Amino acid sequence: MSAHASKPTFAERFVDETGAQARTFPDFMLARCLYAPLRWIYPLLRRHLNDYLEPELTCLAATANLRSLRELDVELAEFSHHRDNRRVLRRWFRQRLSTRRLFRVCRSLARSSG
Repeated sequence: MSAHASKPTFAERFVDETGAQARTFPDFMLARCLYAPLRWIYPLLRRHLNDYLEPELTCLAATANLRSLRELDVELAEFSHHRDNRRVLRRWFRQRLSTRRLFRVCRSLARSSG
């Protein structure tokens, strides 16, 4: 087994640090990493925003299974170039996932797990 395969995923690190279930990883990350005011209204309108947040949810599902910050960097670059991020609401008003915040949160998870 390679050393890379033995490293925990970001979802596993999240579970170790918070004690929450792995399935709550996307909601936790959205609550922390969306730009305001979307971050504030997301908990109230979660069901109605699923279509709008599809790129974010896809990115977070992939992020949950990653094991290194290098892999995360590649995933976040892919998210940044997603076709939906060209829309006015997402691009100019920044009503989307903050890749910087997500990277910082995952970096803190990586540090806390050793």
